[in-house]
Amino acid sequence: MPAAAQPAAPNHGDHGNFFFFVAAARPTASDTSFLQLTPNAAIGTLVHLGGGGEAAIGRFGIATEFGGIPHTSRGTVTSLSVYGAYHFRNQHPLHADPFVTAGYSGLFASSKQHAHGVAASAGVNWWFAAHHNYHPGLGVELRQSAGASYRELRVNVRLWQ
Repeated sequence: MPAAAQPAAPNHGDHGNFFFFVAAARPTASDTSFLQLTPNAAIGTLVHLGGGGEAAIGRFGIATEFGGIPHTSRGTVTSLSVYGAYHFRNQHPLHADPFVTAGYSGLFASSKQHAHGVAASAGVNWWFAAHHNYHPGLGVELRQSAGASYRELRVNVRLWQ
C-alpha cells in the first residue's frame, strides 16, 4: 500500500495529563521536622492532598505539583514539586503504564521553616477508553522524599488528552 494511502497511526507522542492525589504520608523514625503531628509526638500517619500536571513527549515527561499536608505541629504544610518522569510504555488507553520519577520536592511551613531535597517515586497508571477525547486514569505511586524525610503511598486520579 502506498505511504499516502496508509491509515494514520494514533498519535501517542506529545500529550499531557492533569492529576489529583491523596496520599498516606509517614515521616521516617529519624525525622524531627515540622511534619510531626504535635511537638515531641510519636511518628504518625499524615494525609497529603494535591494536584498538578505533566507534559510528555513519548516516554519522557516533566511535571509539577502543588499540595498540602494538614494537621501537622505547624498547621498545614505546603508542598511543591518539580520532576522528570519516564514511562516504560507510551501512555495510551487500555493498558497499564508503569513509571518512575525523580526531581525536587519542597515542604514549606512558614518563610523560616522549610525542608527540601531530592524526591523519587515508582508507580503504575491504568488508562481507560476515551470519553469526549479525554482518557481518565487511576494510579498508585510509592514516593520517597528527602529533606523532611518522609515516604508516602499515593492514589492518583488522572485525565489525559
